[in-house]
Amino acid sequence: MANLNLISVPTYSDGELDAAVERELRMGFQLEKAQAEERNRTAAQEAAEFRKHNRTVKGLGKIAACIDPRDFFRAVNKYGHEEVHSPEFIRSIRKYNPELTINRV
Repeated sequence: MANLNLISVPTYSDGELDAAVERELRMGFQLEKAQAEERNRTAAQEAAEFRKHNRTVKGLGKIAACIDPRDFFRAVNKYGHEEVHSPEFIRSIRKYNPELTINRV
C-alpha cells in the first residue's frame, strides 16, 4: 500500500496559536462592546420616540423605561423578576441611564 497524503494539514507553532487565540479574544470583546453600544443606541432612540408620541401602552399602563431585551433578561437572571420590576431598580436606570427612561416612577 502506498502512503497517500491527500490532505495536507498546516502546522503552527505554539506562539502562533497563542497569538491567534489572543487576537480572537480581543476582537470578540471589541465586537461585544460595539454590539452593546448599538443596542443601547437603539433603545435610547425608541425611548425618545415614546417620549414624543406615546407614553402609555393600552392594557399595560405607563412605560417607565425602554431597555434592550438582552440586557433585561440578563438583569432578570441576575437579580430576579421582582427586583427588576421594582421602583428602586427603575430609579437606578433613571439615575445611570437617563436616556432610556420615559416616565417617572
